[in-house]
Amino acid sequence: MGVPSAGLRQNVKADPRVTGRTTPDSQTASAWASPLRPYALDETQPLPRARPGPSIGSAKRQIARSAQRMQPRKFYVFCAIGGFVFVVGTAVQWLLIHFGIGATVSYVLKGGVSIELSFALNRLLTWRERHIDLVGALVKWNAQKALIAAPDVGVYALFVGLGLNWLMANIIVTGLFSVINYVGGHLWSFRGIHMPKHRRTGRQRVASSPSHNEAAQDLG
Repeated sequence: MGVPSAGLRQNVKADPRVTGRTTPDSQTASAWASPLRPYALDETQPLPRARPGPSIGSAKRQIARSAQRMQPRKFYVFCAIGGFVFVVGTAVQWLLIHFGIGATVSYVLKGGVSIELSFALNRLLTWRERHIDLVGALVKWNAQKALIAAPDVGVYALFVGLGLNWLMANIIVTGLFSVINYVGGHLWSFRGIHMPKHRRTGRQRVASSPSHNEAAQDLG
C-alpha cells in the first residue's frame, strides 16, 4: 500500500472525529449550534413534543367544580321559594288588576311585595347557615333587584305589548331572571362575613387564667 498523499493526510488531520482536535471548521460549526438553532447540525435528536392544550375532560371537570361551587341544592330551594313568591305575587297582581290598575303598574307593585318576601324566605331557608350583616344584606338585595328591575319590567312590557297574556308573561320573565337572581344572591347579597369562632358557635370566650376558687386553694 502506498503512502497517503498530502491532500489525504490534510483531510484526515482536519477531521475532528479522527484526530480529536478542534479545527477552525469545527469551531464554526459549534458556533452555529447555538441555543437559537439547537438542531441545526444534529438531525438525529428528536424534536420536543408540543404541550397538549386543555382536553375536553379537564374542561368538564372545571365546569363541574364551578357548578359545585354554586351549590345546586341551594338553587333548588331558591327556585321553590321563587315558586311560592310567584304565587303570592300573582295573587296580589290579580287583585290590583281586579280593582282597575293596569297590567304594567300592577306588575311593578307586586314586584315590591315579592322582593321583600323573597328576601325573608331566602334568609330563613336558602342561606340560613351563613353569618351575614342583615341590614347590609337587605340593602344589597334591594340594590340587586333595582338593577334587574329595568330589564325585567322592559321584557314583561314587551311581551304584554305583543299580545301575550299577563300571566304567561309573568311566568316567562320569572323563569328568565331566576338564575340571575340566584347568582347575585349567592355571590353578593347573602355573602357571609367572617366571624370569630366563639361568636359563630354562640359560646362565650373562656379565659385561660385559673378561677378565683382555684387561686384561693393555691394560696391556702
